[in-house]
Amino acid sequence: MSGNPYSSILSSGLTRRLWLIISLAMLVPVSLASLSRWFEAEDRRANHQNQDLTALSRDKASSLMFNSRAVPGDYASGLDGRYLVVLDGAGAARFASAPVPDELIQLFGKRAPPGDAAGGTTILAWYASGREWRGAMTRVPPTDPQDVLSANTVVVFAPEATFGATLADGVPMALGLFALAIVMSFAAAAVIAERYLPPLRALHRAIARLRERRFETLPRLTVNELAPLEREFNVTSMSLQRDWRAFEVLGEVDRALLAASEIDRALDIVLPKFRELTRAQCVGVILLDPTAHAHGRLFMAALGADELPVQRVTFDPAMIATVRETPEGMTVARLEESRHAFLTSMRDAGAEFFWLWPVVDEDRLAAMLIVGYHGEPARDPAIADYGAAFAERLRAALSNSARDERLYRQAHYDPLTQLPNRALFRDRLSQELAASAAGLSRGALMYVDLDHFKRVNDTLGHSAGDQLLSIVAHRLKACTKEGDTVARLGGDEFTVLLRNVGDAETVRLIADRVIRSLALPANLSGRDHHMRASVGVTLFPDDGTDLEDLIRQADLAMYRAKAQGRGRAIFFEREMAQRRASFTDSGLHRALRRRELSLFYQPQFNLADGRLCGVEALLRWQTRYDGIKLPGEFIPAA
Repeated sequence: MSGNPYSSILSSGLTRRLWLIISLAMLVPVSLASLSRWFEAEDRRANHQNQDLTALSRDKASSLMFNSRAVPGDYASGLDGRYLVVLDGAGAARFASAPVPDELIQLFGKRAPPGDAAGGTTILAWYASGREWRGAMTRVPPTDPQDVLSANTVVVFAPEATFGATLADGVPMALGLFALAIVMSFAAAAVIAERYLPPLRALHRAIARLRERRFETLPRLTVNELAPLEREFNVTSMSLQRDWRAFEVLGEVDRALLAASEIDRALDIVLPKFRELTRAQCVGVILLDPTAHAHGRLFMAALGADELPVQRVTFDPAMIATVRETPEGMTVARLEESRHAFLTSMRDAGAEFFWLWPVVDEDRLAAMLIVGYHGEPARDPAIADYGAAFAERLRAALSNSARDERLYRQAHYDPLTQLPNRALFRDRLSQELAASAAGLSRGALMYVDLDHFKRVNDTLGHSAGDQLLSIVAHRLKACTKEGDTVARLGGDEFTVLLRNVGDAETVRLIADRVIRSLALPANLSGRDHHMRASVGVTLFPDDGTDLEDLIRQADLAMYRAKAQGRGRAIFFEREMAQRRASFTDSGLHRALRRRELSLFYQPQFNLADGRLCGVEALLRWQTRYDGIKLPGEFIPAA
């Protein structure tokens, strides 16, 4: 860096621009003043020239009258190229100090006054030979009044002074003024740049940092004139910083809510960040129970607190309606114990003033966003915008989650009993088999089939049959522990998947409990109906770890239970796999429900001409495990 403290200032582009502006601002009035002075001098010079020519013409006329010699004298205009012409009374030239063109003599003759006119001076001006001329004409009275032709006219004229000559006289002064203006403008530019350039450079650097998302405030500027600019920049920088932070937080909310498989886990991630954005004492989200709207779960993040547990809260029905009907959000400044009981936990966290936003999905209040402050905050439209944006994102996430849940349930649950269907059952069984194969657990599979269920449909109708199936589903779930799976495969077939069982005796106790529970009377259309069920049981990994084999083993054990009189549970034994299951009437009913019976057509041709003359219909039973059964194997059972 140069040792001159002003070198950086004087060499900057801003200084050069300031110098140019100031120079123009000073040179324009200086130039106008110089031109004004020149015009004034030119006007004075013209007046002096007219006066000198008039005086000179009179002097020449006096010389003719007194026959004396004319003396040029010293005139103010400094004329040194004068011409003298004397005309007689007829306008002819008597004398000329230098050759004069005839057209000029004729011009003078036309302008000359009559011979008997009194003396006087006439000012002349014309353009000839590429120059401007000025002159004065004076009438000399005749010596003999009777001889008019003896009168004389004296004309004195000279060329007009040129612009260049006149301008040359003012050049030194103009150059001096220009030089003075340049020096003064450069000095003024340097002073202004020294004062304004450092704070403007600081502003430029701060603006450049904004592009890097470094939102910093300007230090106090030393120039008072720039104080409003400093304040406006700092306010804008802080606003941009907050908006950018809001953009980041809401982006994280989007990613967390859309990527998380569970809303609960996503809320644990985003609530602390949203509390930081809103500068609140605490924030919370209440997820309302879909079936019991007066209850919900509160997820909360508070200042100075680590991860808080989920809490159960209750609602006043009138408050639910009020929040539901306020889509733009509402505030609560004074808590009422009964009406605002759901805010008690947030009040205990230090909040006294609350903002609430409803989260409405399918015309139902699904959730509520709450932002709590220690005291009433200053009005800030950004808080309302952030709350509305968060609530909308939560609504979209809940809507997507509900839609996904509906689609999942449609694909994996039985619509009548709300039990897992065949697909979900097989998935859970495969997981348990994998765990048992690794030696991590032991389980059991029970295959449950209602005895004589067709009679219920035939005598009481399908609605009664559906009611009975729902009762069976409820009783089976009551016989199992949490983590076990009760599934409906179709018709009157159910399966029970028991996890982490101790030994076969424990499984037998559960199977007996199922038999006793299903044997209890069920009220159908106002009448008690007694039913029984046959249960087949297989253990894993004791009896195997292949999914299809286990299902087949449980099915075979269930058939053995039916063969032994129904209403009992039978465990699978190896010898069952060696024998062919007997086809009882219940087996044929199962085949009908499963649509395992099908027709095959055998064409018949006329041997004489080879034409098709008919077909033979053949009934076949396609079982899941034993392949196609021929009529001879199942017709006797029918």
